[in-house]
Amino acid sequence: MQKTGQSVETVDGHKFLRLDTRQTVEDNAMLGSTITTPYAGNVLTLQVLTPAKNLTQHNLLVKQVLGTVAFH
Repeated sequence: MQKTGQSVETVDGHKFLRLDTRQTVEDNAMLGSTITTPYAGNVLTLQVLTPAKNLTQHNLLVKQVLGTVAFH
C-alpha cells in the first residue's frame, strides 16, 4: 500500500480526515480512501475502494459517500 494523499474534507460544517492510497487487492490495482472523523466519543471510519483505472470516478464516489453521512 502506498499513501498518495491526505486532506481534510468538510461536509455541512463537519470535518473528515481523508487518507488516499494506491494498493493491490488480489493482484488488482485499487484506489483507496479511508475517511475518519470523531463522533459521539467514538471514531467513524469509512473506506472506499475502487479499481485504479479511474481516479475521477473514485473521487466522485468519495464525494457522494460523504454527502450521505448524517449525524443525529
